[in-house]
Amino acid sequence: MRKQTIMRLLSSIGIIFFLSVFYNTINAQTPAKNQVKREIKILKGQTYLNLPVNSSDRPVRATISVDGKPLDRFTINLAEEDPEFWTFFDVTAYQGKTITIQIEDAPGRFPGRSTRNENKPDEISLLKSKGFYKIFADSKFPGQDSLYKERGRPQAHFSAQRGWINDPNGLIYNNGEYHMYFQHNPYGWQWGNMHWGHAVSKDLIYWKQLSEAIYPVIDENSTGFGDAAFSGSAVVDPMNTAGFRNLFLRSWKYMNLIQYGIPKTRNS
Repeated sequence: MRKQTIMRLLSSIGIIFFLSVFYNTINAQTPAKNQVKREIKILKGQTYLNLPVNSSDRPVRATISVDGKPLDRFTINLAEEDPEFWTFFDVTAYQGKTITIQIEDAPGRFPGRSTRNENKPDEISLLKSKGFYKIFADSKFPGQDSLYKERGRPQAHFSAQRGWINDPNGLIYNNGEYHMYFQHNPYGWQWGNMHWGHAVSKDLIYWKQLSEAIYPVIDENSTGFGDAAFSGSAVVDPMNTAGFRNLFLRSWKYMNLIQYGIPKTRNS
């Protein structure tokens, strides 16, 4: 009898924990207020939209868009003074276009919020955000010259140029290259903003990081809820012998993944 009581108690704790995580994740996508936006012309040769980060500063939600279409949406601790580091959004494909970046209050709960400085209240107008006006486009990003030479940077194991990484996904070999995708937050050191990062290697020792393979799906419906690029796998099947492509086309959810980017090798 006592054993059954303990098992029921543990089950209840597990359910409460799951619901708490689920609530925090959904609430992180709830639309916020107090918005401000800028337009930045991306000139020829400019490949990086550079963003200053300091994990002790106020978190905001940022949306980057072009021609009214959102490209990425994420939470980020924009540095008000000296950045801990600079991160970036790849704008190689948008040279000659005008990027719009908008920031708004971060939701009341989202993973990584514990890094904020409680002495910097959210009530301060975003119009006064110094970090927002430090964002700029360039052909390189600050700190690029010392990349992989930083103190504490792993040398024997892969690490992303910027941001938090977790489990490797979609490990495949294709056309003489090993491809590694991985859980990636390109905009900070905490869990969140889940993308699929992408790196390639000829020998499994030296790796080259490429652009993000999959971005979170941004849903502009009334709920404002989207979807993140969590753990998964990949296969090389040029003849579609498994029939997975037909499955994707029949699935509305995967139609969204096709829209925002199925993980690609260099020649696909």
